[in-house]
Amino acid sequence: MIASSALLALMVALGGVIAYLGDLLGRKMGKKRLRIGKLRPRYTATVLTVLVGALLPVATTFALATISRDVRAYLVRGPELAREARQLGEQLQGLRETREQLIRRNQEIESDSARLRSENATLLSANHALTEDQERLRAESDALKDDVRVANERLVTAEQKLVGVETRRDELQKEVSELQQQTEQLREDVRRYQEDTLTLVQEAIQAERQKEEAERARDDAMATRDALYNEITDLQTTLLRVRQEMADLIRGIEAVRTSDLLFHRNEELARLAIPGGLDRGRAEQMLTQVLRVAEIRARDRGVLPDQRGVAAGMVDWQRLVGEGPPITISVQDQKDSLFQAIRTSQDDLVMLARSHYNYFSIDSGRRPVPIRVDVFLNRVVFHESEVIATTVLDGRLSEDELVDGLMEFLRNDIRRRAEEAGMIPVHGLESSLGEVTFEQMANLVDAVRARGGPTTIAAIAAQTTRSAEALRLRFEVR
Repeated sequence: MIASSALLALMVALGGVIAYLGDLLGRKMGKKRLRIGKLRPRYTATVLTVLVGALLPVATTFALATISRDVRAYLVRGPELAREARQLGEQLQGLRETREQLIRRNQEIESDSARLRSENATLLSANHALTEDQERLRAESDALKDDVRVANERLVTAEQKLVGVETRRDELQKEVSELQQQTEQLREDVRRYQEDTLTLVQEAIQAERQKEEAERARDDAMATRDALYNEITDLQTTLLRVRQEMADLIRGIEAVRTSDLLFHRNEELARLAIPGGLDRGRAEQMLTQVLRVAEIRARDRGVLPDQRGVAAGMVDWQRLVGEGPPITISVQDQKDSLFQAIRTSQDDLVMLARSHYNYFSIDSGRRPVPIRVDVFLNRVVFHESEVIATTVLDGRLSEDELVDGLMEFLRNDIRRRAEEAGMIPVHGLESSLGEVTFEQMANLVDAVRARGGPTTIAAIAAQTTRSAEALRLRFEVR
């Protein structure tokens, strides 16, 4: 937002300067009565003013491209980046659809497996019944074979008598039948050959058409095959990357389960009050001081330095934008944004160094505590002797009840009022805005009990306090 305001201000300033110079040049040229060729002085001044005005968008675009790296990147690679983002989104959608298809197919296979197991049990039962029937039928068959053997012996004699007559008769009938069959077969062959000739002609024409269609289908299939091969290659590459990400995720989950948490997400490691409007050199010195304090805090917590000897430092991090691919925010980008915010602010600021995400003991020695540095306004939120909040306690209560009432007053009323005023708490295992000594608590309890009835307690700022400073309190019993 700050960078956009600066660019807008720069465009307005450049437009005003160029317009002023064009007008000044036109008036001076008009006063000097200069001419371009055969043009009259008045028209000459008009032409010069138009030319200078035409330079306005060119000069503004050139200045923006020179000053802003984002503008240069957009002018050079804007369409390409948009196209890449769209392609990656389409690939991701395809992977999601493939995963849904695989899930549905797995469910179908499980259903078919259950059905086949049921059918197998039914078939086993039927097979057992068939085995029993087979044994029974085998016994009946043996009995029938004995009866058939006796009957066959009786028939042999009769058949031998008929063999001679039937043999001759069969031979004659066979010869007549064969002649009739040959005649019919010849007629059928002639008719079939005629039909086959006509069919072959039609099939030859149809085959030529099918050949052309097959060649076209082959070309289409080859093109489809090439496209599918390219798509499969892309999917395999994406699958390998997804598997690697899944392995990293599993290792991260295992680390969460087995290792100690050294720093919570957004836990503060260092803070430093700085003036606004610092140039880049001074701002970088302030940042170095904050990171040095964060380094000491991390080592005190038990974090071992990595191979570079760093225990806590700024790192690249990613930001999700909608359903598109994540955007990487480099350390240099973070510093540029931070220094720009410091330079453009005219108010006092506070620089906070906080853990970007949960940091576990398993990461110690392998990677530093990831630090995210932000700046906030460090304005005056309470003036000295300003009443912050009041409460009423009954002096007839016991000491424990009075202490509980005071603690509730501190945790709820005073804390809510301080946060509404703009104080920045120290984020850690528990957020803190300041502290109250045991002596103050004991004196308050004694003073309230001395009143012996409802007593008003006012929490008052002991000193002028800014947003990033610890809140010092004094109490008045009224």
